Amino acid sequence: APLVRKSFVIAGLAVASTELLGAVVDSPSMAITFAIVSLSGLGLATANAWALTQTLIPGHLVGRVVGLQALAASAPGIVAPIATGWLKQTTGGYTAPFQLICVLLVIGLLSYLFLVREKYAHQWSRSAVVASG
Repeated sequence: APLVRKSFVIAGLAVASTELLGAVVDSPSMAITFAIVSLSGLGLATANAWALTQTLIPGHLVGRVVGLQALAASAPGIVAPIATGWLKQTTGGYTAPFQLICVLLVIGLLSYLFLVREKYAHQWSRSAVVASG
């Protein structure tokens, strides 16, 4: 299950990075199409990232880790409008903010690809699960 969830997160982030294409097309309808595709990919990645966390983290630590994950997920909501406004004012357009988004999505994709490993997950023994059940 962790490999499947990790694959969905990576695929979702890859699809979400197509938003950069929406910044360079001339057609508003194509820009909207790329936005829809990108946000769909982000939704795929987000749902599986939460599930992957609960799969890989030992039960007694899930609350702490999910809390940190929620903080990390909320911080961009504060930083993004500020960074977007600054980049728009500095460069005169929205291409730079879209490029930054794409870079951050690729960093996230690479993080899941190389840093999230099932071998680091808490190993549940069948006897421990049966004994607690």
